[in-house]
Amino acid sequence: MLAKQVIKSKPNPVGIKNWVLCGKSGRALDFELYQRGGTGIPEQYRHLGLGASVVLRLSESVPKDMNYKLCFDNYFTGIPLLWELKLKGILSLGTIKANRLMGCALKNEKQLGHRGASDTKVSAEGDICVVRWLDNGVVTLESTMAGDQPRDQVRRWSESAKTHIFIDRPYAVQVYNDYMGGVDKLDFLISLYRINAKTRKWPVRMIFHFLDFALANAWLEYRNFEVEHGTPKRQVLDLLSFRSEVGQALI
Repeated sequence: MLAKQVIKSKPNPVGIKNWVLCGKSGRALDFELYQRGGTGIPEQYRHLGLGASVVLRLSESVPKDMNYKLCFDNYFTGIPLLWELKLKGILSLGTIKANRLMGCALKNEKQLGHRGASDTKVSAEGDICVVRWLDNGVVTLESTMAGDQPRDQVRRWSESAKTHIFIDRPYAVQVYNDYMGGVDKLDFLISLYRINAKTRKWPVRMIFHFLDFALANAWLEYRNFEVEHGTPKRQVLDLLSFRSEVGQALI
């Protein structure tokens, strides 16, 4: 049984939750619909909680010991999850809530002092690194693949100086920013030409959503194929033209 969720921070706060495993390009590799107690979580992962269990279920299709990397946000991240993924031969990185640090003491915003400052802790075994960085606010990340170094610099607006400034950025933050846009990109593509379902019946709305989902995913696959085969950019169909071609073929 599917279950509606309310997430007040979302543009459309009421809906059915769909967890998606995406590549950096935005192409969906797997997904899982939230079904309350019926969500397909293996029994051996249930003690880790819903978020971690979903990541482990979706990661079953990821090749092991092949240097693949997973990134996720603080809804999912916890130290036990990173351990489980490392045992499976998968590297990982995610933002983490302060109450999930299992006693790892890091400097707070006042102790960090200035924008761009960071604090880093590494486990005794050297397999997990926790980085806290001060930007507009405090960001804490936990990883088995990236730490504080090497740093780079990013451009930020300074409200006090009324100009742009450059601040240090830890490597873990750089990797997170580079790899976390896949799901957002897929959502954006789906939103561009969404099928207009004038109905309150949720099964119909779900069917139309997954048609849009499949079309956006297929277009990403098509575009990747054309690029790999050297097709000139002007000859590659954009998303709207691709959807029209699919419609014509189905008709």
